[in-house]
Amino acid sequence: MKTESLSKAITHKIENLPEGEVFDYKYFNLPSANEIALAQTLSRLNKKGVIERITKGKFYKPRNTLFGKIKPLEDEVIKTVTYRGDKLIGYLTGVTQYNKMGLTMQVPNVLVIGTNHVLPAKKINNYKIKYSKRNVQITEENISLLQLLDAIKDIKIIPDTKIDSSFKRLTDMIQNLTFIQQKKILQLAMQYNAATRALTGAIFEKYVPELQVRELKQSLNPLTRYMIGISKELLPNQPNWNIE
Repeated sequence: MKTESLSKAITHKIENLPEGEVFDYKYFNLPSANEIALAQTLSRLNKKGVIERITKGKFYKPRNTLFGKIKPLEDEVIKTVTYRGDKLIGYLTGVTQYNKMGLTMQVPNVLVIGTNHVLPAKKINNYKIKYSKRNVQITEENISLLQLLDAIKDIKIIPDTKIDSSFKRLTDMIQNLTFIQQKKILQLAMQYNAATRALTGAIFEKYVPELQVRELKQSLNPLTRYMIGISKELLPNQPNWNIE
């Protein structure tokens, strides 16, 4: 395909894109021989304001309004920082995710991404992206379980809420997991810090007693105490796990 025809085809495809949707080179499904022409066309359209570059190799089609350009949806931004091509490299965690889980009303402009590799913080549009290292395998299937464990880990510092309120919400979510997911979250908890292992074990012992938590219990130092602050009415078995 000639360069001029290729440019028109690329422009036409972008015209049919929904506003706010993020895309990259793969969206055009062109052979590698056309990559230079594609890059030049996208660069030209970026300069004209037809598309906006949000990070290396990723763009979005803005919508112009009386109040300025509409930026990509939060979910689209999250997608750009949790995938590298088609490969999953991280997941949303922190206060933004806890808001989605109904644990807090706070809506920050910082997106915390759990990842297996240390990556530098960066800014995309109005969002500040921070990365938090995880030592557990991240897969599509276990993201929601890791988000639950992260919330258990952070239960004392989730803003604009009380610990007991967060605890009730988390125990409800755990009880609503499938049996397979409940078994999996116990396995994943072994990769978290001792306080998280203790609280997860105590939750399961009280609210999901059909599952064994012996491995979590044996992983803990019997002399260490965990100051969390959950009421005894909600978690009467705290002494079994050295939780106060």
